[in-house]
Amino acid sequence: MTEGTTITPLGPPVVDQAGSAPMPVDDVRGVGVVVRLVAYVLDALLLALGIYVVLLVLHALFGPTVRIAAVNGVPRLSVDRLRSLIDTAVATAVAGAYFVGSWLAWGGTPAQRLVRARVERADGGGRLALGSAIKRWLLLGAPFGLVSTLLLPLPWLGGILVVVIALWHLVLLVTTARDRRKRGLHDRLSGSIVLRRRDATA
Repeated sequence: MTEGTTITPLGPPVVDQAGSAPMPVDDVRGVGVVVRLVAYVLDALLLALGIYVVLLVLHALFGPTVRIAAVNGVPRLSVDRLRSLIDTAVATAVAGAYFVGSWLAWGGTPAQRLVRARVERADGGGRLALGSAIKRWLLLGAPFGLVSTLLLPLPWLGGILVVVIALWHLVLLVTTARDRRKRGLHDRLSGSIVLRRRDATA
């Protein structure tokens, strides 16, 4: 190498799990749709169990959300609208704490860590900032459950919402699958990238 020769880096450094030692870009690769779906299903099962326990506690403290009462000898189903909204808001908060908290604390949810996937900043690696983590969680469809509960008295609007939810998740899947770095629309808007270390210890 002659004097004065400069070397242009191939890409931004990626910070390892401890946040101290950079790793070469060649040691990581974007996570595809199939692996993400597997991790998401596992996370959904864990999250459903956690939400179920929390709602059991709420129902023990304040009574059931759905009641069956006999009217003129005919059983009628009644739903407490306020309690239903509270249950959905609590479930949404638990889900937010699960995903956002996992990304901030460990760089991935328990299921993502199981498949060695990490959610990092796209601009050089490292864990997401709080604002980016919340934005990513919202873009994954977090508010849909609360909105569907609000629209419960209007079945036709609920039907439209089901179509919107399906189309939105289809957009996320397609944009993730077609992107070279496997960054879906939610990743691009929140400045995140999901990486999978080739080194099993990373």
